[in-house]
Amino acid sequence: MTTAEVTKAAMELPSVEREAMAYAEPGFMVIGGVAQDWRLQRVLATIRLVDPLPFLDVEAQESGASRRRLSEPLISG
Repeated sequence: MTTAEVTKAAMELPSVEREAMAYAEPGFMVIGGVAQDWRLQRVLATIRLVDPLPFLDVEAQESGASRRRLSEPLISG
């Protein structure tokens, strides 16, 4: 079974059965069973953007026109 299949199967079990499975298998992690404070104590790094650039919507017509205009020098020569 793939990881996705195991996860899907585990989610379909009643919570009592998931907890029993977690007890029977030492490495099994119950979905949603990791406390937030435990995760927060183990943060290695955080990223903060200073003066982030605006989001580029690649599907917007305006973005397409700008990309074409900016890429013309690269394409033609």
